[in-house]
Amino acid sequence: MIKKRGKKWVLVSKKSGRVLGTHPSKTAAEKQEAAINISKARAAGHRIPKK
Repeated sequence: MIKKRGKKWVLVSKKSGRVLGTHPSKTAAEKQEAAINISKARAAGHRIPKK
């Protein structure tokens, strides 16, 4: 989940509420969130091609 804190965008875990990353732009936070979701899918056995 992405939240804005002051001038920064923060990626927060939905389960634990832990901060996963802090970014200067929402786009950068969205890219990290996508990377984490891809990593989770690969760990679950889904075949996702690397770019």
